Amino acid sequence: MYYVKKLHEEHGFMFHAITSLSLNRHAVRLREQNLAKLFGNTVFEKVICLDTGVDKDDALEPYRDSGCWWVEDKMKNVDTGEKMGLRGILMEHGHNMDYEGPALVAKNWKDIYNYITNPSS
Repeated sequence: MYYVKKLHEEHGFMFHAITSLSLNRHAVRLREQNLAKLFGNTVFEKVICLDTGVDKDDALEPYRDSGCWWVEDKMKNVDTGEKMGLRGILMEHGHNMDYEGPALVAKNWKDIYNYITNPSS
């Protein structure tokens, strides 16, 4: 939470969450409420909920060639973002330890913060 808030408050970043959670309106509302509770009402500008396990190709299309940062934990989705012109960061988890694609790999949000704010390091 610290580094997400820091990116927002000190660097003006706005976040769009794209999550393969559920299409159930109650689940979507709970996700939105949880994000607002944790981060406040201004950090997440948009929350896009997709059906469980769905690939994010269509949801990423509006961001094509934007150069936006794209944080993801699914290898296929981070690579899709890279191919669409986003700057991918793969959040390291047990299921993606063998990643060898073009995206940066982060162990935590401190790593992500450093990639974004110090791109040359």
